[in-house]
Amino acid sequence: MEISDEYIEKELLPLLKPCARPDVKRLAISYILGMTGDTQGRTLIGEKLKFVEAILSFAADEDHVVRKDAVSCLVNVTADETVTSSLVQTDGFTDITVKLLRLALDHTYDQADAMCGLLSNLTRSINGAVKVAEIVLKVEEVGLKRFVQAISNIDFNKNTNMNQLPAVLMNLAQVQDVRQELVSHHEDLLQNLLPFMSFAPSVIRRRGIIGIVKNCCFEYDLHSVLLGPEVDLLPRLLLPLAGPEEFDEDDMERLPPDLQYLPPTQTREPDPESRKMLVQALTKLSSTRSGRAYLKEKNAYVILRELHKWEKVEDNLSTLMDLIDILIADEPQEGMEDLHKVEIPLDIAKKFEENP
Repeated sequence: MEISDEYIEKELLPLLKPCARPDVKRLAISYILGMTGDTQGRTLIGEKLKFVEAILSFAADEDHVVRKDAVSCLVNVTADETVTSSLVQTDGFTDITVKLLRLALDHTYDQADAMCGLLSNLTRSINGAVKVAEIVLKVEEVGLKRFVQAISNIDFNKNTNMNQLPAVLMNLAQVQDVRQELVSHHEDLLQNLLPFMSFAPSVIRRRGIIGIVKNCCFEYDLHSVLLGPEVDLLPRLLLPLAGPEEFDEDDMERLPPDLQYLPPTQTREPDPESRKMLVQALTKLSSTRSGRAYLKEKNAYVILRELHKWEKVEDNLSTLMDLIDILIADEPQEGMEDLHKVEIPLDIAKKFEENP
């Protein structure tokens, strides 16, 4: 049967009532979940704000099956970039997003991880990230402090692991105001996330945290804070890239203390995407004169040199070589020390100017 706007309006919407009989709700949401399996269904649902709101009302239903299917419907709909792009422009998007965030950050909600996946879909584009960031920065109950509390407490929600939440914050950190708040906030928001850069139980959580850190490195004016004693980011970035190699005394003593005399059991970050983002973060830090000087002073090169010998992923090798080239090259002439501020050849620019 051809599904039309009229069919949705007259036949399906009346069934999506929280007061409906449990069996009716199960049948209705199951049917709609099936609709989200193709582009036409996702588009018809996503372009009707009333329909999205009705499905969202089932996301907190007392019936576990109804809750699960409702969130799955919304995850599928928001996975379609065209639909999501349209949805974030609607007048009711703010109200919907506040409800989504409340559920995702509710420590008792059993679908919180799937809800985080939904929010990750919504914030993947810069337009979506900006829209959601505006809410997060204004509404304290779903603000950055709440995000960090949820991420930094692995027992925050005993019903689900919340490993998807860092990916949402990584997307939000595409927005400058979010980055500024994470780095500058008096409650050490970024510092509370750093230990999870090496969170062994979940590569998804690690990757999200590393992505947050990488995006924060786009704040050039805050490099002194990131590299200073308050955050001390350099050892956090280098340690996952370090192996068990031994260095001579001179090289060893120049390294940050946390990287000196590592045990023979030391292993590198196994996830290629995470390794790439760590190198990209270091590249951003090296785009200022003071940042390059600090990386050189702390002998970051020897860690990167050994990583280059070990790395097998071609794309990662290219990204790594770009950073090494910057560190071993002669310093630019006066007035061109901060590479992100000057007109430079494209082959050099690509080494440190990538989108967050």
